[in-house]
Amino acid sequence: MTDKNRRAPRNLGRAGKAFWRRVLDDYELSPAEEAVLVEACRVMDTLERLEGEAAEQPLTEMSPQGRVVNPLLREARMQRQTLDRLVRSLGIPLVEGTSRGNRRGKAEEPTGARSFRIVDDEDAA
Repeated sequence: MTDKNRRAPRNLGRAGKAFWRRVLDDYELSPAEEAVLVEACRVMDTLERLEGEAAEQPLTEMSPQGRVVNPLLREARMQRQTLDRLVRSLGIPLVEGTSRGNRRGKAEEPTGARSFRIVDDEDAA
C-alpha cells in the first residue's frame, strides 16, 4: 500500500486528518516519520480545540498576580512550538510550493517566509 492510500489513524480529528492527507499526498514517509506525523496531526487537533475554546473567552483574566493572558492562549502557543518542531523533524517545508528530498516529483530546498511564526515568551512581553 502506498503512502497516499494509507488511512489516517481513527483517533484523529478534522484538522489532523486533513494534514495527514496533505502530507501523504506529497511525501513518502518511513515508519518512524509516520509516527512523527501522527503526533503532528494530534497537535493540530489539539490546536483546533484550544483555538475554538479560546475564541469564546476573553484574551486576559484576573489572577492573584493581576491581569494575565488566558491560559488557553499560552497553551496554544506551546502547541504551535511543538508542531513546528515535529514538522521540522520531518523536513516538511512550512511554505506551499517547496519540498524536501523524498517528495514525489522534483525536490527543492525550502525557501521563503514561513507560513506561521513561533513567538517565544520574551517576544510576547
